[in-house]
Amino acid sequence: MVEVCCGDQIEEIKQTKRIVWIKIDVEGHELSVLLGLRETISSHRPPVFFEWNGGGNFNQLLSLFPQGYSFYSFSGDQNVAKIFARLGYRLHPLPIGAEPATSNLLAWPSRRLPRSLSHRLLP
Repeated sequence: MVEVCCGDQIEEIKQTKRIVWIKIDVEGHELSVLLGLRETISSHRPPVFFEWNGGGNFNQLLSLFPQGYSFYSFSGDQNVAKIFARLGYRLHPLPIGAEPATSNLLAWPSRRLPRSLSHRLLP
């Protein structure tokens, strides 16, 4: 048995002054998690790293982010534990309306990507 709750209702999250990063790994339940963190993402505007398995409504998932977020998929080594340390990964900007195949995705708020990520962008 696992207790399930809405992330926006967790007192520790509500009292956190600054959330700088969210990593979601819930094996196909990303939409539910993002629904439960909608207020938190809107108020803190952190980058969000999550996996998309190609099932469900991708446009609904994207609509849970505030305006200004950009979305990127990763190519190369998809080992999440090492994805930022590996030299071979690249970031692909997701065009509006595009739905990626199974991929690790990065939702980035309206500020610029740091150099450590921007040099990974494919032209």
